[in-house]
Amino acid sequence: ANGELIDDFQKVAKKAKEDEVSYSQRHQALTADHEKIRASLEFKELSHAEHMSMVEERLETLEMDLARETRRIEDKAEEQLHFLVGK
Repeated sequence: ANGELIDDFQKVAKKAKEDEVSYSQRHQALTADHEKIRASLEFKELSHAEHMSMVEERLETLEMDLARETRRIEDKAEEQLHFLVGK
């Protein structure tokens, strides 16, 4: 009976060790997947931020161009008005 008990105990211990190794491997795989996902998200956030920065810069440039063009048209209209009033 003692021999059987020792056998059962050894089987349980072996199974526990296998489960521990299996759990450890799954944990490592999940951790690696998590790191990949986190790195991918950080890259996407960074590229999104860079893209938004580019868009904002372009928008500022367009706003300045629009303001400059508006002033040019207003100046031209004022010149035309002075010319017509002078006649």
